[in-house]
Amino acid sequence: MRFDFSNLCILQKTLGYLSERYDEDENAFQEFYDAISEENLCPYSIGPVRIYNGADAVLEYIHWFYATTPSVNLDDCTDALYLHLKDKSSSSDGAQIDIPTIQYVLRVVDDLFSFSQKLHPISISIVDAEMDGCNAESIAQFGDGCCSGAIFLYRTWNDFDGKFTPATVLLHELGHQLHFHLTNELCRLPESFYDFLRQLGADYSRLSNADMLEVFADTFLLAVIHKTKEFGNPFPEIDENTHERCYSYIRHILSTI
Repeated sequence: MRFDFSNLCILQKTLGYLSERYDEDENAFQEFYDAISEENLCPYSIGPVRIYNGADAVLEYIHWFYATTPSVNLDDCTDALYLHLKDKSSSSDGAQIDIPTIQYVLRVVDDLFSFSQKLHPISISIVDAEMDGCNAESIAQFGDGCCSGAIFLYRTWNDFDGKFTPATVLLHELGHQLHFHLTNELCRLPESFYDFLRQLGADYSRLSNADMLEVFADTFLLAVIHKTKEFGNPFPEIDENTHERCYSYIRHILSTI
């Protein structure tokens, strides 16, 4: 059977068909695994950053889903992938980032912080689908003191009344990759960040850990847009002094890597 990996919605339909076949043919998923293993990905590379588009982005999504989903076996994991996509993914004509914009964003953060030279290898996938509840996702794997990360950029689900663009969404996700690198964990922030917030006089006592991860990613975003106005400012309510202090904090922690 020939599989179409051109976007997540087609993948969802394919997995649904295979799930229906599975009761009669337990090799249904094996055909899928074999097809994945035969595909050779051809990313566009910028230093240690790999950029995937089209079918390659979908295959990268599958690889990371398998790698980060606890499961007894690959059949169960494939079933979990189908249910995940069935509940969340849909076709959309929402705004989508392109490779030149990714190149420009990476060039800016490298000029400011030598970002990609200091962090772990990162893959960035341009995924042709809307994902309910998010414009993008970041993930990482850790082992033996090292880290590798992936960012999946979807079609725009919610631009929050025009505040966010595909470029600022990417900057936010790069902030998540920074905290992965600093702590070698998905859900722990560096202690210096709490000191930084206290110095700002920010009250974070009622924020959940998940909220704090988002605040850190937005701090990286604020640091960049402080120096690069053409990305726009999703947070016009935050004063210029706070922008400057965000920039100083991010510059400091990246100088220690």
